[in-house]
Amino acid sequence: EESLGWGNNAELDDPEFMRRQVEQTSLTARMSINHPSVVISGFMNEFHSFEKKGKILADKLIAAIRAEDTGRLVTFACNHALKDICNDNTDFITINRYPAWHGNRGAALTPESLRNVITNDLTLSIAYMRKRYGEDKPIIVGETGVYSIYGYHDPMHAQWSEEFQSEYLDHWLKAVLSSPE
Repeated sequence: EESLGWGNNAELDDPEFMRRQVEQTSLTARMSINHPSVVISGFMNEFHSFEKKGKILADKLIAAIRAEDTGRLVTFACNHALKDICNDNTDFITINRYPAWHGNRGAALTPESLRNVITNDLTLSIAYMRKRYGEDKPIIVGETGVYSIYGYHDPMHAQWSEEFQSEYLDHWLKAVLSSPE
């Protein structure tokens, strides 16, 4: 379960926005306290977790969730896995990574270069998080993937094809499952 917050990075300077985030996050945790399928409380999906003002808000939201005494684990979806500063007080780290997709700018990728980009990104993300937060905090991949157009097929596995999406996810699963982490 996650309180709303995606794409609100400009508002991190707004005290009213901060107050409302704390209120909303508290209400979200309180309203679902008896829902046994909700085992994790989260907040601010993919916010600027590399900024000091993001850390201030993250710590306030973690405290708000814990004040509701839900007994749930607390995390947030971090898409800044190479410069995050906000996971000190979470129970585990959740990374959202889209290497070779977001920001790729149409660069041609061979199957080998795609595999290397994915493996390197995962390795660097884990290394950064381990250096910053230590060896004991669990790390999960919360989101990854690429977009495809339903029914679009390409024998060369071009971007946007179902084949590229399948290949991309195959590389991710192999990278994650082969990692000792």
